[in-house]
Amino acid sequence: RTHRYSASKGISSLRRAQAVYYKNRFDVSLDPEKEVIATLGSKEGLANLAMAITAPGDVMLVPNPSYPIHPYGFMIAGGTLRHLPTLHDGAFNPEEYMRSLARAVSHSVPKPVAVVVSFPSNPTAQLCDLDFYTELVNFARKHGLWLLSDLAYAEIYFNGKPPPSILEVKGAKEVAVEFTSLSKTFSMPGWRMGFAVGNQKLIDALTRIKSYL
Repeated sequence: RTHRYSASKGISSLRRAQAVYYKNRFDVSLDPEKEVIATLGSKEGLANLAMAITAPGDVMLVPNPSYPIHPYGFMIAGGTLRHLPTLHDGAFNPEEYMRSLARAVSHSVPKPVAVVVSFPSNPTAQLCDLDFYTELVNFARKHGLWLLSDLAYAEIYFNGKPPPSILEVKGAKEVAVEFTSLSKTFSMPGWRMGFAVGNQKLIDALTRIKSYL
């Protein structure tokens, strides 16, 4: 069976294992059949989801500075970028970020489609807490925005305080998808193994793109 074509979503036991990880680590329940998909690392998942949800001219909000795939995935898909500064006086300031986000949404034509966040951040190493995620999820639900959370560094932390998942917030699965990676967690970059989990509609869209490719 190893030499057959695999499932575009990843084999079922692998998706179940990811659901168990989210339950044990974040106390987040996921349906492995509808809310989990295996990806070729988090990068491929982000790039292909950008392709699935972006039409030419769509406005996407991306962090600045950021990991390159965050803006380039949308650029490749024909999206228009609006950058949100993630550092104020050299550190992440949730209040300043939310003010920048509110300005971007109110002054962008057409209205933005999605917002990318990444904590722990590459390249700044900045962190956020659940209070920030809660405010962000509430804002996204109010304004009809998709949230794409890059949590590739979920298991690299210090002082015994693990980073949270955006899906821990009540109602987050209505608007959010989150990406994780075995590359950073288990030092397995060459295996190209990661996951996207969360909103069923976005997981379905990513599944269709992956099945074509």
